[in-house]
Amino acid sequence: MNRYKVLLIGLVLVAGVVLTSMVVKYYLEHPILLKYATFTARNLGTPLQADVYTDEKLNDSIKVFSNGDSSILLYLSDTPQIGRVIMVNWEHNMVGIPSGATMNDYDFFWGQLFQSEVGRSIAPFNSVKINHSFNPKLIHRGNEITFIIAPPTDEEFKYRFRTVKIIMKSNS
Repeated sequence: MNRYKVLLIGLVLVAGVVLTSMVVKYYLEHPILLKYATFTARNLGTPLQADVYTDEKLNDSIKVFSNGDSSILLYLSDTPQIGRVIMVNWEHNMVGIPSGATMNDYDFFWGQLFQSEVGRSIAPFNSVKINHSFNPKLIHRGNEITFIIAPPTDEEFKYRFRTVKIIMKSNS
């Protein structure tokens, strides 16, 4: 009987070590998971159905997510972390990047986009840090949103395109 108890305890310990290592591995690859588990991040869900054009060319690498009633997020998977997310809020006529834009604030995995509390704040392109006199010329009409990206004043805000046009599909 003691032999079975020792075997059971050993099995539980091994399972605990394996489970702990899996949790640590996911946390190291996706640090926002801890924020999500502690309710300081939210899941924005799967991408909306939309066509995104940059410089008048269809760009399939950009995903669009709802960020409330009057705003959306563009997730640029092929862009360095600091510029990977562009926030658009047509109610306040703002286009910019999140105040927090690291993997601790945004991460896309399992087909879902996660956003931290810090990542919810917007740094508009016409802010002092980016380009104080810039006007993104944001237009929102029906299912179409257009704007221009601020010309780079700093290497970290350089994009490979200048104009953006988003056409939301009717079933999104």
